[in-house]
Amino acid sequence: MPLAEPNRTWGGPGAGLTCAVCDQPITRNQIEYEVQFVQEGVKVPQIAHLHLACFAAWELERGLTMRAGG
Repeated sequence: MPLAEPNRTWGGPGAGLTCAVCDQPITRNQIEYEVQFVQEGVKVPQIAHLHLACFAAWELERGLTMRAGG
């Protein structure tokens, strides 16, 4: 997962896609976060799907890494 802040973030019911953090499916009864990263010069944005807990863990780790000079 990138350390950059996502350009867009959505949340909703899972669609059975694989979580980018834990590699497990995100089922319909779970909350899924979809995060989008747009890179300069790239026409198709990178999109990652995460469980709610995995999103929170990634955000925490990303923040700690950025504060440490990451």
